[in-house]
Amino acid sequence: MNKTIILDTGPLVAFLDRREQHHAQVNQFFKEQTLPFATCEPVIKEACFILGHMPQAIQQIGRWISEGVIKIDFSLSHDNQQVFGLMKKYRDLPMSLADACLVTMCKLQSNCRIFTLDSHFHIYRTSTRKIIKTIGLG
Repeated sequence: MNKTIILDTGPLVAFLDRREQHHAQVNQFFKEQTLPFATCEPVIKEACFILGHMPQAIQQIGRWISEGVIKIDFSLSHDNQQVFGLMKKYRDLPMSLADACLVTMCKLQSNCRIFTLDSHFHIYRTSTRKIIKTIGLG
């Protein structure tokens, strides 16, 4: 069974912006993966904000969502208690809304990994104390 790859903001931005430090590594990783990638709307929002100077990159994100390359099946309105509970628990870090959504997505999907460039996912646990499995560049 294929593992679901949940996409964080960093790799999405690095893939679309050739000037990003990890662009080549992320590009290679994406070439080796089976589609689609899963994510949440806060990740898309963060990526579009960061890529605001690159309108073509933002349009590409929209195309990938339309084509099913990136799937957004997470509902903040449905899972808001878990998301905001995690943000309260990790308020000292602090935990972003996007990160809390991704951690909640991992709780909801048993066979997944988060593709991230951030190390703090090693600290996070789901509301049921499940370790968050990640894919990083190494």
